[in-house]
Amino acid sequence: YPEYLVRYHVGSRVKSRSPYESKIEAGKSKRWRSSSSFELDVSTSNPQPSTATHTARKGFWEYLSESGWVAYDATNQTLIEKTFQDVKTTATSPSIVAIKGPVWDYEVDVAKMLQTNVQHPSSKQRKIRYT
Repeated sequence: YPEYLVRYHVGSRVKSRSPYESKIEAGKSKRWRSSSSFELDVSTSNPQPSTATHTARKGFWEYLSESGWVAYDATNQTLIEKTFQDVKTTATSPSIVAIKGPVWDYEVDVAKMLQTNVQHPSSKQRKIRYT
């Protein structure tokens, strides 16, 4: 499940940030299942990203969460890949792209391979990769 739904698993639950009592309850919610997901489950043996994401390359972009590597949604995949291709072909292209998650806004730097939460007070950074 997306990290923002189960933040309370390490400590006490904050109802304003995590409206569900458990992962099972969150999984039963039609509200989250029917919405477009920021995070895709990549724990399956053969994850399939959107075919619209890439034309030349067959992999996908992921960030490192507390629970392991997580793929970005199709919209953010496209934005990150376009930035990466621009940097690869033009040395003067900016290597940072702004993306939106369901709760936070991020900057992804494809040169440094880092994602930065631009809204969080700590400016939390996470590693990213292309697989």
